[in-house]
Amino acid sequence: GSAEIVGDAARSGQLGLRLASDRDDTGTFVVGPRLPVERGLGYRLSWQGRVSRGGGTNIYLRFLDPNGRELQRDEGRVNNDKGGGWAPGQLDAVPPAGAAFVDIVIQRPGFRPFPYTVDIDDLELA
Repeated sequence: GSAEIVGDAARSGQLGLRLASDRDDTGTFVVGPRLPVERGLGYRLSWQGRVSRGGGTNIYLRFLDPNGRELQRDEGRVNNDKGGGWAPGQLDAVPPAGAAFVDIVIQRPGFRPFPYTVDIDDLELA
């Protein structure tokens, strides 16, 4: 598949993330920067998503140990609304013991039907 930062995928501002493919493929995998985990805090990821073709996609908060090995992956879903409208999403997670980093992963698995177009914007991690 493909992942692009384009104006047509923006809900607010000028640019948004678009995952799209017209053919059967191995999917799309986008990873944000690793951020240090603050002990004793929970994390909330919020976003706006729009599905204009195909089904939705997965979005994760992924907690990693100091060596970058995955300890825990909490899953959210970008909406499955076929009407093409924007819908909010939210994911709450508590880091496991030993977590040093957190990142955001957006994945469109290759086993999901094609074609697809999914836009994601207004990502916020608190």
